[in-house]
Amino acid sequence: SGLSEEKLLKLKEADENSQTVMRFIGLMGTVSYFSKPELLPYLNLRSIQLTMENGLCKYSLTGLVGISIVLCNVTTLPKECVQLGYKIGALGMAMLQSHFEYSELKSCVNHAYSYVLQHSDPVQNCAERARKGYGFGITSGDTVFAFLNANGEIRYSILAGANLPDLLRETDKYLALIGNHGNTLSRSYMLVYRETISALIDNGENTSLTTTTENGEKEVANDAIYLDRQSDTLSFHKVLQSFWLGYHDRCYH
Repeated sequence: SGLSEEKLLKLKEADENSQTVMRFIGLMGTVSYFSKPELLPYLNLRSIQLTMENGLCKYSLTGLVGISIVLCNVTTLPKECVQLGYKIGALGMAMLQSHFEYSELKSCVNHAYSYVLQHSDPVQNCAERARKGYGFGITSGDTVFAFLNANGEIRYSILAGANLPDLLRETDKYLALIGNHGNTLSRSYMLVYRETISALIDNGENTSLTTTTENGEKEVANDAIYLDRQSDTLSFHKVLQSFWLGYHDRCYH
């Protein structure tokens, strides 16, 4: 990739205008992940280009970790790209820990990096990183990425085979906090994960949301740009539930 921590540290500090542009690109990247993911490579490469031309700042990290997500998760790319993506993502995380330790972006970058880490580390490590990312977000006041990290913790914990009753209690704790902040996007994903946990415990007979709360209807994010991603998540969890409940034939459709 030609990038290294030493090379990045030799760069001058980006001016205020460049930092503002990179910050805006990072915000665009978050939205495009849900609405137009095909824009992610261009946005993140533009952020890296601005870093190399105009200097380094904390917003440079979103470009580094963002392009590593693309390299690791786009299935049409050669397999060698996963290794390259992991290297670039690890570089971004190293810079975060060594030079931007107190950045308010810590929760955001940790959440993004989990999509890279899942290709190289045990899924338990991904859950632990997401748990830490939640703490970073709450500490810095970034509840949006705090709750996205909370979603990641529950999602990875399901895949890691965590104790389901304990995980159900943790999920309900997060749902209460997310509800208090009115974060419809994170809540809608968390409800999908909770439904899977409930189904795996007792097929929802005693642990479904409708038997434990007054408001048990299904929820989706209000903005239509999220619907495709949520549909994919819901379909995956229906397959996951069917497999573990013994309906293997449903997993092939």
